Amino acid sequence: MVEQFVALHREIDPPLCDILCEVAENANFWQHLHPGHIQRLLEIIGPINTRYLDIHGLKDVCLLIAKIVDTYSSFTATHSIMVEIARQLARWMQLPEPTCQQIQIAGYLHDIGKVYIPLSILEKEGELDDEELSQVREHSYMTGELLSDYSELGDIINWASNHHEKWTAAATSASRKGAPDPRRPDYLHRRYFHRADRRSPLS
Repeated sequence: MVEQFVALHREIDPPLCDILCEVAENANFWQHLHPGHIQRLLEIIGPINTRYLDIHGLKDVCLLIAKIVDTYSSFTATHSIMVEIARQLARWMQLPEPTCQQIQIAGYLHDIGKVYIPLSILEKEGELDDEELSQVREHSYMTGELLSDYSELGDIINWASNHHEKWTAAATSASRKGAPDPRRPDYLHRRYFHRADRRSPLS
């Protein structure tokens, strides 16, 4: 997947693309995408200039993040399908446009936790054992952990990190105890992701 991404964008900086192909073969490269590592590297490189983004700028940044996740494995390359399904569901329900845009952003971010799953598991042929399944199921939690440093995202974190939560009377989550209340907006918005993710391939 990295090779495909590089082939499409090689003209930007050929030497840098060669370096990307080389480092991407090392599993540690993907582990170091954790925000804590990136923040530390930025502090070493030079001063950090704070820049505030509007909703359109935020969508562009999150789309770039989604494309990076897509290059990790063929089994993570479903963002565009899932995002479109979730967005269409939201618009079909006639949600306000700002909410539809937030749902779109959450769709871009919902699978970033999968970069913590080894490729040997994601691309394994045949059935996964219990330990491997456990690692795969943790990706939603890791998505929440990765986004938790950015409280400004608000509900987007909740929607992106709970897209696999089952909507039953016995449903529980890290943030809520007891049955989900169908009248609550966050219940409905997360349910869009649950429905959309089930309808996108390789989820």
